[in-house]
Amino acid sequence: MKNIFIILLFLQYTGYSQNISLDEILFMKSENLDSVRNLLTKKGWFVFSELQPTKNESGIFVFAVKNEWKDKNMDFSTNESFVEYHFTLKSHVDKINYKTGSKKNYKNLVKRLRELNYKPILKKSSETIYSDGKNTVTIEVINNARVKNFYVITLINKSTV
Repeated sequence: MKNIFIILLFLQYTGYSQNISLDEILFMKSENLDSVRNLLTKKGWFVFSELQPTKNESGIFVFAVKNEWKDKNMDFSTNESFVEYHFTLKSHVDKINYKTGSKKNYKNLVKRLRELNYKPILKKSSETIYSDGKNTVTIEVINNARVKNFYVITLINKSTV
């Protein structure tokens, strides 16, 4: 019984450590790709796909959690999470998307936004835009025939817009 408890505790801790906090998303916006890759790989994430930047388009690195992805066609389920890191040739971060099927992660991110004095500045049917005057964060809830309750958190870096 004691061994089962230890295993369950370890599995819960491992899953929790793979979550991305709002503070980590805010940290990523000021970091280069190597720093972001280092942060995420230490948490159990891996590079799912990559597109190098050109002079006309941003590069995109997509990270996924190793034990949560199904296949390369991004069959979103309630357990999957992805981080998209968009950057320019000069390594400026354009935006960061965090996509998760976890309602708990979503609620924690919204709670943290409020703690950091982000205010809703625009609310649409499935999307709310928050700002603290320096950063803009969009939270979208996707709920359609293909995807049920999938949350997309986008941090737009104003310094590169």
